[in-house]
Amino acid sequence: PFDVIIIAMLETLVRAKIRLKAPMLFAIGAIALFVIGGISGVFTASAALDYALRGTYWVVSHLHYVMVGGSVMALIGGLYYWFPKMTGRMYHEGVARLHFYLSFIGFNLLYFPMAFLYDMPRRISTYTVESGWGPMNSLATVGGLVFGLAQLLLLYNLFRSMRDGKASGPNPWQASTLEWTTSSPPPPETFDSLPVISNGTIHFEKPSASHDVAGGIVTETVTHGEEEEVSHVLEESHTSYWPILLAFSTFVFLLGLLLGAVVLQIAVGIGVVSLYAYAREKFVVRHERSESWPFERVGNVKLGVWFFLASEVIFFSALIAAYIFVRANSAVWGFEGHDIAGEILRVQPGAINTFILLTSSFTAVLALVAARQGSKRGLIGGLAITFALGLAFLFNKASEWLELFAEGFVFNSGLPASSYFITTGAHGVHVIGGLAVIVFLIVRAAGGKYLKGDSGSVEYFGLYWHFVDIVWVFLFPLFYLI
Repeated sequence: PFDVIIIAMLETLVRAKIRLKAPMLFAIGAIALFVIGGISGVFTASAALDYALRGTYWVVSHLHYVMVGGSVMALIGGLYYWFPKMTGRMYHEGVARLHFYLSFIGFNLLYFPMAFLYDMPRRISTYTVESGWGPMNSLATVGGLVFGLAQLLLLYNLFRSMRDGKASGPNPWQASTLEWTTSSPPPPETFDSLPVISNGTIHFEKPSASHDVAGGIVTETVTHGEEEEVSHVLEESHTSYWPILLAFSTFVFLLGLLLGAVVLQIAVGIGVVSLYAYAREKFVVRHERSESWPFERVGNVKLGVWFFLASEVIFFSALIAAYIFVRANSAVWGFEGHDIAGEILRVQPGAINTFILLTSSFTAVLALVAARQGSKRGLIGGLAITFALGLAFLFNKASEWLELFAEGFVFNSGLPASSYFITTGAHGVHVIGGLAVIVFLIVRAAGGKYLKGDSGSVEYFGLYWHFVDIVWVFLFPLFYLI
């Protein structure tokens, strides 16, 4: 990936008309710092060097050249680049350049001396004069002050420019990408007419165009010369603040992991409210005809479900691969002199859960068949039985966990315990998610949905549920039999 980034950047510069404004300076600076971080990382690939350098200020230097130099500098460049689009005003170029020069010099003055402190342990605040670490630490201190104070120029420049900056116009960079074809700042609906991309250029459906507004929906009728009129349905605005609130709930939830249950409950409440409100918003989406090979016969929703399941395969594969790696490289795999498989983790609860989930897959299929046959009773019955079997799985799993806790086999009882609880816990969360979907399907089915050729939702749920069952088929022998 590192090579691809560098080559892509170089190719872009070779074939571009370069304008050394602040965004480009920060972009080039980020690549240069990232190269230094990448090269310094090559040394740690040597086991001998890594043994000597690990835990020293060499690692601090390498890490920050990659994480700060390669990302923060690039983010600042992006901020300068899209600032005119966000605000409709230009920043002060002279102040932005000064910001770059001080940031680049201060950053290197801060972290480059640390590469020479390869014998100084990290996370220490005092050392003797005889150690010889003083001069490099003094340079790093000066660099840190320069780099930190330089960011005040960024804040001053942007806040001042938001109020007094010159009007930027829609495209101050003469760029050819889509966001620069609309006004700055863009309207809530982004475009007044539909953009069409062909032959590497962007076109907009031109006048004469008429707009009719009915029920909050804009219908645009466009005439192309003597060609026939084409009507498009556009939503008046896709602006919604609920996704921002939903993202904020994730931040509060992660914060709650540190601060306690009260913050976690607040986060869950914010997330549920924002998700519910966002789900109630109505969107009108116009699907463009585009290349669909090799998925011509697969609907968009089903294709999305398959891609989602592919990401889930990657997730559980990572958990299972981590378990296999730890198991294969552990000299002892047991707990207080007992084998994990068969003794600590008894076969009977795992076998019962395997039977329960396999049966629930069968009842999910029966629910889909009933929906396609128009049988409301069969659909609700099949979903209800699947729900009951899922609850039985969770009850049996919870009982097994409680027994393990009573025997002292808890989350921090070593690698066997942590790998078991993390993997089966993640699977249990997926089962709970499936049960929530079943409740939704039952409520909708009671109102007559899914019986008139619209059984797709039941089918998509079945794909997910079968995947969850297949995962357990792998987990059962790994933890209980081998």
